[in-house]
Amino acid sequence: MAYRIREVDGYDEAEELKTLHDACFGDEAPQCQPEIGWWWMAWSGKEAVGFASLKQSDRYANVGYLYRVGVLPWHRGHGLQRRFIRAREAKARRLGYVALVTDTTDNPVSANSLIKAGYHIHSPKFRWAYNHSIYWRRWLNAKAIRGYQRPSGLAGNVPEGSKGPCSPHLQLDAPAQGGPGDGEERGREEAN
Repeated sequence: MAYRIREVDGYDEAEELKTLHDACFGDEAPQCQPEIGWWWMAWSGKEAVGFASLKQSDRYANVGYLYRVGVLPWHRGHGLQRRFIRAREAKARRLGYVALVTDTTDNPVSANSLIKAGYHIHSPKFRWAYNHSIYWRRWLNAKAIRGYQRPSGLAGNVPEGSKGPCSPHLQLDAPAQGGPGDGEERGREEAN
């Protein structure tokens, strides 16, 4: 099957993005927010079959967050998620981001796509998703890693037992220190 992916305006495509989101996730995930960030859609012919988003992390300066991705069930298994990752990485580089972060919850298929795309598990100082979520990071530029300045006061912690926020990077209720690598992990990642 041939697919085409292109960046779209979230405002212009809000209805279609929300419809796709519902078809991909039902009520298992909070509705996406098309007015925030950058969006991509995939088509097979004239049928919209998937979407993805990137937004600025509210936790870390110069870091993007792979916000949401969904592919209709009957179009999965054709590499669309990895193509969405590459599209968002290209945009992140153009925006000057030094790294990308994201999380997965009960989703080994997405976890495997992230691994194949070069993402590594990391332990952020403050978790932003569910208590059992896995956190991922990929540095985009080795030079940027060495020059990265650790921001402060940009993170919020999800309280123990919380089911997680709708938008993981919108909580700003607790000050935090550290960047997307938080110390010793950065040295290990630079070596990889």
